[in-house]
Amino acid sequence: MNDLHNSRRHRLLEKMTRQAFLFVLFLVCMALPIQSFGGDDGWEAVCKDAERIPLPAKDRPDANSAKALAGCESANLYYGFDITPDPVKARHCAYLEMDRGDEHVFGGSAILMMIYANGKGVKKNPDAAIKFACKLEGAPAEMRYRIQHLVDLKEGSDGKPFDLCDDITSGYMQGHCAGREQRFADAKLKRKVDGILAKWSERDKQGFALLRHSFEKFSEARIRNEVDTTGTARAALQIEEESKLSKDFVTSIMRFEKGKLPHFTNAEFTKADRELNEVYGKIQGQKDFQWGSVTKPGIKLTQRIWLKYREAWVTFGHLRYPQVSEESWRTWLTKKRIAMLKEYLD
Repeated sequence: MNDLHNSRRHRLLEKMTRQAFLFVLFLVCMALPIQSFGGDDGWEAVCKDAERIPLPAKDRPDANSAKALAGCESANLYYGFDITPDPVKARHCAYLEMDRGDEHVFGGSAILMMIYANGKGVKKNPDAAIKFACKLEGAPAEMRYRIQHLVDLKEGSDGKPFDLCDDITSGYMQGHCAGREQRFADAKLKRKVDGILAKWSERDKQGFALLRHSFEKFSEARIRNEVDTTGTARAALQIEEESKLSKDFVTSIMRFEKGKLPHFTNAEFTKADRELNEVYGKIQGQKDFQWGSVTKPGIKLTQRIWLKYREAWVTFGHLRYPQVSEESWRTWLTKKRIAMLKEYLD
């Protein structure tokens, strides 16, 4: 009887030992790092494994933090386009955005991916970074390169901060990454303009507001009608043109404030105006004009808006820089417009 009891107890102990071993093995597997992959679709297996990675509950915002961050933007809090970066608030905001459905490319999961990969305001967690990377939508090659990048960082950091734009392959993401850089540039230009306006009278500020409104209308027309948008990089090209126009606008104001003002004669304006009409006429006269998505009607519409923008400069110039003649302002702007339109004759 005792032998039978001991036998049963022995089998029970064996069973319990096997169960304990399997449980321990499960815990060990949970703790093992996600491994690298080989094939083009290997990243999908890594993402499947990443689903089991637990996220630190303490990293989420509490009720008070969530309330204070209502309407927040994690990208601005993380990068600091026009504010001081705050990685802790960025993390809290990103969790809130993720819960709302990751509506933006640079939001929710993308920001959390970078925060955990870089250890910004929180302990580095490569597995959590991979988990969030797997939540993103992107071209297969983009996903593969990004996740392989994160897997490689687990084995040893290269010292460079990890970023969403490190491994892009699509024109779609190229546009969004260009847009991010444009936000930095816009904030920098705004600081320069604000510094200039701080020294102006209210009358000059009001005049500049009208000029800037006219510039924005022309810039919008130029980007919409005179940039070829047939390729996958169309968004990046439009952002590039917007950046070019904005930078030229602000640097011109800065140059004029230093006394480097345009000076042209009536004869020079007549010559420039004649050349503008010739270039514009050649474009509109072409029966088989082709420049991607750019059309003759689009150029015609933009030209009309540009003419109003040119006159807005004449009005503002008379107000702020009365020593400059109207013909000088018109010549300066006309030469710039000629250069734009000549692109379509090359």
